[in-house]
Formats: sequence, C-alpha cells, structure tokens
Amino acid sequence: MRSGVCCAQEGTAILPGEMSIRRTQRCLIALTISVLTSIPLGAQVASAPAAVRALRIVYGSREFSVSQADIAALPHRNLRVAEDTGDSITVSGVLLWDVLQHVGIPSEQASGRQRAATYLRLQGADGQVAVIALVEIDPGFSKRLALVADRRNGHLLDETEGPLRVIIPDDARHARWIRGLASITVTMVSP
Repeated sequence: MRSGVCCAQEGTAILPGEMSIRRTQRCLIALTISVLTSIPLGAQVASAPAAVRALRIVYGSREFSVSQADIAALPHRNLRVAEDTGDSITVSGVLLWDVLQHVGIPSEQASGRQRAATYLRLQGADGQVAVIALVEIDPGFSKRLALVADRRNGHLLDETEGPLRVIIPDDARHARWIRGLASITVTMVSP
C-alpha cells in the first residue's frame, strides 16, 4: 500500500513524487486556510444566515415591521451590478417599492403631488443614512430601480453587508447603497 497526501481542495490523493510545485502550493494554501479558520478539510461550508431581525418602517405615527419571511415572500429579482472596485456581482432581492407597497405606503389615494413631496430616509445598522425621493422608485413616475438585496452571487449577505442592503444600480457612486438596512422613515415635506 502506497501512502499519499490528500489535497482536499482538489479532492485527490497525490502520491509521493507526483506533486508539482503549483499543486503543492495550492494544497498548502488550502491547509493553512483550513487550520486558521478551523474548518475541517474537505468540509462543505454553507452560508450562515445573518442575524434575523425585522426591518422597521415608520410613516407618520404608524410603525411597521417587515420580517425576513415577509421579504422572502415578495417577488425577487436578480440584477448584475458593478461594485466600487469595478467588479461585477449578481445581487438578488425585492424592489424597495414592493416593500413599501407590502405595508400600504403610499396609499392608493395619494396624489401625484403628495408622492412628489415624499422622501425616504434609509438607515443602516452602522448609522449610515441616505435619502431617496419616493418618485424616484414609484413606477408611475420613474423606471429607476432600488433593490432591497438579501443575496450576493447566490449567497445570503454576510453580517457586514446584510442581512438586507439597498442597491440603486443607476447611482454612479454607491453612497446610497445602505448596508445592514435597519429602518426606513417615510416623510412628506410640508408646504
């Protein structure tokens, strides 16, 4: 019986004398990462769900809570977007408009002028804040999309980015791409 070295990254046994330098380097890197992260070699690592918490929506004196289950039940879209680094990623989530409609905002009776005077204050768990006019995402006024993403490249968002992140693909700068979306405050500007 011949002894061999198992290369978990490639799933093959390498017999002595057969291992190239490049394969040796790849196996050593995989072994080092496995040891440092305490993940057993060859183990399948599943994306751990981010902390479960509800998205808080405030509109005047009314307050709503939208759970992860509520978000999951809404129609999802996949969008290919460019990050600040220029890398392209695929995000999946629901339209911000659909989240608002889920809780009845704006009301069907709201006039165009009322909608035009309404804005959303988006706040992340880290305190980051951005503002978006309601008419920017209202399909009756605009074709602009704002996505409340819960997945990136097919995996749940990690704790740094999620569990929910606002993505506005048309924005040239990502200042309104709020990580860890925690609350949305809907306000109408008074005359």
